[in-house]
Amino acid sequence: MILQQQHEKHERDEQIVQEAKLLDQKLKYQQLFDGTQPSALTDGVPAKLPKLQITKFSGLFRDWLRFWNQFTAIIDSQNISPITKFSYLKEHSDPKVKRSIDGLPFTDKGYAKAKEILVEKYANESEIVNAYVEEIISLPTINGSQPRKIHSFFENCDIMYNRWKHSIN
Repeated sequence: MILQQQHEKHERDEQIVQEAKLLDQKLKYQQLFDGTQPSALTDGVPAKLPKLQITKFSGLFRDWLRFWNQFTAIIDSQNISPITKFSYLKEHSDPKVKRSIDGLPFTDKGYAKAKEILVEKYANESEIVNAYVEEIISLPTINGSQPRKIHSFFENCDIMYNRWKHSIN
């Protein structure tokens, strides 16, 4: 049971790392095509990239930065109406998160207020750090010499440390 939970947690962590890599790559391509960096393409034809998916925001502090960075890069930066962006924001929020913005009108001001509410509620640096610390503390202890478990423990610590480190910078 514990091994399965650790495996699932490791898979989620790997997914987040992969999503972050995809976002970094998307930013690089965006900069290339916007002309903010010299183009490395010789034929001038932009590459057809697969559509990036945003994982719903669960309402957990440790998940906030991943969600918010994805949302702002993929949706909020687009040249679409704020009302459409508001729809995407609600669509990518779990029900408990959505409740805090459900009463807002579908207007430009409603979208701005929704972002303000979510940022105020979830972009709390001390809560984010506490979530990472709790996650590290909850890692199982390892008794004796068990190289696989020690390696897995180290990987999990490293992932959590990197998330924490980048969340405060």
